[in-house]
Amino acid sequence: MIFFVPARKGSERLKNKTTRLLRGRSVIAWSFLRLRSLEVTDRVLVSSDDPVILESAKRHGFMAKERPAGLCQPETRMSDVLYHHLPEFQRHEEVCVLYPTSPLRNENHITKAVAAWTESGREDHSLMSVSPVTHRPYGLMSINAMGRLYCNRPQGEIFYQQQHQPVDYRANGAIYIIPTRMLERRGINSQLFCVNTIPFVMEEPDGLEIDTEDDLRVAEILLRDRYVRAKNITPLASCSCHPAHVLTG
Repeated sequence: MIFFVPARKGSERLKNKTTRLLRGRSVIAWSFLRLRSLEVTDRVLVSSDDPVILESAKRHGFMAKERPAGLCQPETRMSDVLYHHLPEFQRHEEVCVLYPTSPLRNENHITKAVAAWTESGREDHSLMSVSPVTHRPYGLMSINAMGRLYCNRPQGEIFYQQQHQPVDYRANGAIYIIPTRMLERRGINSQLFCVNTIPFVMEEPDGLEIDTEDDLRVAEILLRDRYVRAKNITPLASCSCHPAHVLTG
C-alpha cells in the first residue's frame, strides 16, 4: 500500500490552510507526524505545487512530486489527480489517500481503516471514512423563489426529535483506500466513490476538516485538550512560524 497526501497550495476559503500553524505545527505536519509513527516513510507520496511542502516532505524521507498547475485549480477533481499519479502507484496494490486537512485523524484511525478494508474482500471495494451528521439533517430547509422556507425532506416532521432520526453520514476526507487496479480502469467518480464503497465510521471530532478560521480554532482546542489529558505526553510548546520549522513539526 502506498500512502498519498495531496496538498495543493491554493485554497479559496482559508488561504494556505495546509501550512497554517496549529498547536506548534503546520496543519500538514500533523499528517506527516502520523505517517512517521506508522513507519511507512518509504511508501509515502506527497503531491503539491508548493515548494515549501515538497521540501518538507523530502526532509521527512517521503517521496515528493511536483503537481502540474493544471491539476491545482479549485475545480480540479481528486480523481484526475490520482489518475495523473498512476505511474507512482502501480508498484503497489492499493492507494491510501490522506487529505492533509484532517489533523485529528491519527495513526490508530489509519491502522483500523486498513484492517477494515482488508477484511472487506478488497479487490472490488474501496473505503471512505465518514462521520455522522449531527445537525438534524431531516430538519434541513431551503428558501423558495417566494422567499419562504420549506422542508427538504418529507420525513422532517416525522423525525423532528433528533434522537429518533435515522443516522446520516458525510464524507470527512480523512481516509480513502482505493485498489490501484480500480484506478487503472477509471473505476471511481469525482467524489472517490466506486460501485462498492465501504464506510469507515469516525467520531465527528476526529473527522474535523480544516476549511475555515473557525475550524482552526476548534482543532486547536481539541488537540490541546487531548495532549494535556494524555499520559506521559507534554503539551506542545509554541514555536517559530518559519516554514521550515513549522512544517517539520
